[in-house]
Amino acid sequence: MADGVAAAALPPGQLDNEAALRRARRLFINPNNLREAIRLIVNATLKARDTLLWGEATSCASDSCKVGSWSANFMTEWHERYHGPGIMVYWHVERRSVCIYSQVTSTTASEVASMIEGLLRHLTDAEIDRQYTDTHGASIVGFAFSELLSFKLLYGKAGDLTGDDRENVEVSALALHLVAAAISYLDTRLIQVVLRDPAWRNG
Repeated sequence: MADGVAAAALPPGQLDNEAALRRARRLFINPNNLREAIRLIVNATLKARDTLLWGEATSCASDSCKVGSWSANFMTEWHERYHGPGIMVYWHVERRSVCIYSQVTSTTASEVASMIEGLLRHLTDAEIDRQYTDTHGASIVGFAFSELLSFKLLYGKAGDLTGDDRENVEVSALALHLVAAAISYLDTRLIQVVLRDPAWRNG
């Protein structure tokens, strides 16, 4: 029951339901499919945006956060800064609050490497030319690579994830990212509908 699939298989005692859920999980709910779904939703959000209201998506901010996880999870690590166990997820959010990339990292991973990976692998239509990070993501190496990759590096000063291996943890983190991307898409569409209403403009 470490990954929650057995708990979701209903009714109890019927292994064929659990097996079907595990097969669907393995075939369809995997990191590659989730990243593709995220890419499609982020691109739909960027395309749906009225650039007069939102501007162009050219800058991005990134940082990591600790997400709680089960102690039986092999990816769980103690984080001294956060004073507790968990999983680190590194997020890239473009300037108008849509997350373009996320990745599971270790507590000792280089934030510079995570920052650059997200800029190179986000695969969305966002054309990022400026990257904002905190001091953990800013270093001589980070500035050197940002110069080589032609973007400006700028800096300034929980629910439980399930699963017992890296792929299960990554799927959980990507599922959170997918939900956030979908909510951002809906928010974008709803805000634009409200702002187009003549009563709103004249009021």
